[in-house]
Amino acid sequence: YTVNNLTNGDSYQFQIAAINSVGQGPLTTSNTVAVSGVQLSVTSAYGAPGSLFGYFGTNGFELDWMLSNGSSFKGTYINVQDMTTGTTSTYTQSSSTSNYYSFIVPSIIAGDTYKFSLTGFGTNWITPPTTLTLTMPSQGQVCTVPGPVGYLNSTSDYTGSLNLSWGDATVSSSSPDCAVEGYAIVTSTSPIQYVFLGNVTTYNDSLYSTTSSQFSSMDGCGVVNNQYMCVTNAVNVTIEVVAINIAGAGPGTSTTNMVGDVSQAPYPYGYYGYYGYYGYMTF
Repeated sequence: YTVNNLTNGDSYQFQIAAINSVGQGPLTTSNTVAVSGVQLSVTSAYGAPGSLFGYFGTNGFELDWMLSNGSSFKGTYINVQDMTTGTTSTYTQSSSTSNYYSFIVPSIIAGDTYKFSLTGFGTNWITPPTTLTLTMPSQGQVCTVPGPVGYLNSTSDYTGSLNLSWGDATVSSSSPDCAVEGYAIVTSTSPIQYVFLGNVTTYNDSLYSTTSSQFSSMDGCGVVNNQYMCVTNAVNVTIEVVAINIAGAGPGTSTTNMVGDVSQAPYPYGYYGYYGYYGYMTF
């Protein structure tokens, strides 16, 4: 038996007893074990695991998430708590150069409620946890993927700002276990990858300057710090939004916008003037 969730630097006592139909036998002699290692410091410097969602894929129940600085991490601790039975298991997913990660959670029980807690870690540090709580469909219950979003509107401007809004997707089942978990932007179709936005119906990206080093080779829109963002280069960008529930992602709805087009700036762009009552005025 493997004991999980021990703390570095703490000491623990373990005793074992056999149990049969008559009852419990005597406990073994207490064995004290000191867990060696350095105390890990909690830091937000590298960002916590983001864009976390879960669904039943072809290989079982899958968790997907992102690490914005994948090369800085050694991996992710995955804590799985079955809140129905009270049991807890911990797994480790090694890091790679990719920002996208997935993990198949073993031994999921139908009808139970689970709390998933993900923590990124480095040599001597861990990130704050990112959590997700889901109730699994009951035995025999079938959930299907959601339909497309009701509509998808988008606006952008010459600064590179991207604003999205969409209507709620519908699901065929009335069970709350099959309800829409949230919405995501599709960032890759081969392999399929998403930026999960949460259970929201609007999205506004953050504005960044093209002089920033993280955008040095970036043109248009992409994924930075677990978010979908745009920069101030004029390009046509097609955005695809999907709804996700416990069964997976529904069909996508797309829209195309020009982002970062200076010609969209208020006219005239810069200084201008006109003759007024008091003479020629400049602004």
